Amino acid sequence: MKRPFFPVGISFLTAMAVSFSFGVFGGVGMLLLLLPLALVLRGESRRVLGLVLAAVAIAGLLFQGHLWLRFEPAARLDGQTLLFTGTVLEREKAGRGERYQLKGRFPQVEGVGGTAIQLTSFSGWNLLPGEEVEALVELSALSFDTAWGRSAISRGVYLAAEPVGEPKIVPIPSHPVEGRLARYRWELGQRISSAVGGREGALCTGMALGDGGLLSREDSRAMRGAGLSHLLAVSGFHLVVLTGLLRQLLNKFRVKKRWKIPLLLALTWGYAALLGFPVSIRRAAVVFTLSLLAEAVDRQADGLTSLGVAALLIGMIDPFSAGSLSVQMTFLSSLGILLWTGPVVRFLEGRVLFFLGPRLPRVRWAVEAFALSLCAGLALSPLLAYHFGVVALYGPLAAVFTALLVPLALGATAVLALLPMAEPLAAPLARFAAAGILQVAHGVSSLPGAVWPAGDGAVPLVFAFAVALLMFLALAEAEGKTVRLAALGLAALLFGVLSVEQILSAGTIRQVGMEGWDGLVLLRQGRAVVVGSPGGASSGERLCDLLDRYGVEGLDLLVLPRKAEGTGLDLLLEEHPAACIVAAGSEEYREGLAGEAQVIPYGPMEIRLLGEGRLFLLPGGEVRVEREK
Repeated sequence: MKRPFFPVGISFLTAMAVSFSFGVFGGVGMLLLLLPLALVLRGESRRVLGLVLAAVAIAGLLFQGHLWLRFEPAARLDGQTLLFTGTVLEREKAGRGERYQLKGRFPQVEGVGGTAIQLTSFSGWNLLPGEEVEALVELSALSFDTAWGRSAISRGVYLAAEPVGEPKIVPIPSHPVEGRLARYRWELGQRISSAVGGREGALCTGMALGDGGLLSREDSRAMRGAGLSHLLAVSGFHLVVLTGLLRQLLNKFRVKKRWKIPLLLALTWGYAALLGFPVSIRRAAVVFTLSLLAEAVDRQADGLTSLGVAALLIGMIDPFSAGSLSVQMTFLSSLGILLWTGPVVRFLEGRVLFFLGPRLPRVRWAVEAFALSLCAGLALSPLLAYHFGVVALYGPLAAVFTALLVPLALGATAVLALLPMAEPLAAPLARFAAAGILQVAHGVSSLPGAVWPAGDGAVPLVFAFAVALLMFLALAEAEGKTVRLAALGLAALLFGVLSVEQILSAGTIRQVGMEGWDGLVLLRQGRAVVVGSPGGASSGERLCDLLDRYGVEGLDLLVLPRKAEGTGLDLLLEEHPAACIVAAGSEEYREGLAGEAQVIPYGPMEIRLLGEGRLFLLPGGEVRVEREK
């Protein structure tokens, strides 16, 4: 048996505490690394990592408590119209227009650097990633996105912005490296999409580069409902598939280890650089690098230790990253896979599929695909239910059906990207695999109960129980009987509680909101009531995404307490037609809204909804929701 490589546990608690001190105290934090590292390099990993989720919670509290350290200088920008200069980093389709992600600064404002804004255009700006632009923007709905933080000193701030006029392209680059990578990434995506063609090309581009904006709303909704939306968010799964394919190729040609490992490392970090080093890829790259280093010295890498090292490095780069949903999701899914996949596979092979006997190895790939999806889904279910209110019930089933198609699609897309001369062979393979994935997504998402709404009351209970049980699992022996029983107990309790809550909450009205918007959304069984206008284009896109997330098929009622116009309202009515509209304003304005909807003048009235809620519309636009006795 090989000796363990780096045979120590890395505690998330220590990692986040160290990285937080590094972020607050700057260079002094480097000296503070010595003592914590001496403490970290002790203990056995499976026991030390019992603190993993406690650390996430503590770091989240630190994130909330010290928010002013990061965002106070930007708070005074809310509601102002300012000049923004920066680099176009991303460009994606947004309904009938295009959405742009830009990073730069506001020249008139001191103390705010590394700022990111998002602009949506319906007038054909045709900006390309990598171009430097000046844009006059009206800042509204101040919000924050930690994913833009590149260092502890210059942290990213996300501002919801509406453009005032058309951006002007300026010749002097301020972020040449990021701009060139963004331009190359966009050109590569265009080449892949054009070579594969159609819906399949959009899916291949999304899977390879994480650009899901090219997919239609129908395909995006199907991927989400089938539990396959993770394929469009590039993560360690994609890296494992691509490096696995390269490893198989190198083994076939009997490449020696001293050349194999550098080639795999080059692919790992080159792919991460191409994508702009998102958190999920950074985590996977660190873990995979430690695994390759262990292989180089004939040692055995420990998955939990590697995951802890990744947390330490990512936390040092951005100590507030624990407050990011994407960081929580990527580490929680990895933890579920590391702790549960082995016991689940052994349970399925020994207790469920034992009758296959010697034929079992032939279907082991399907068993492993099912177990990976199930374990990641179980670990993520409380988090997804808490933030999005839904759970994709048939995700493991879709994972089995796409287990062979996904590597084929990614491999053919990689060949297409690296070797353009191989397009006649690679493009049909990618098209075939992507078509199969879309077919599975639409088929699975159309099954009854595919998207499972989770009632508000169950989520905190399930989440708290999952945290406690995961901590217990991390303290237990990974191969022990206790772990298998606890994992199965978590699955039963998780879905049992959600089932009871779903039965108890069936038919009730759920109220949700959207950051930076003073409106109201009421949801019930695939239908919705929207009070308030989204106004600008970006707000309209966000509202449509919110409705899609909860599986809303149409609006029973749209209430506009004041006259509202703009591309956001047009987009909302185009994507989610309303059966009835209550609107303020002139008769001519209301006629322009009509279409196939019934339009009623706004005024003092009471509208009673089917279910247990009442919506009262009062003079002055006040909205109140009450429960029936």
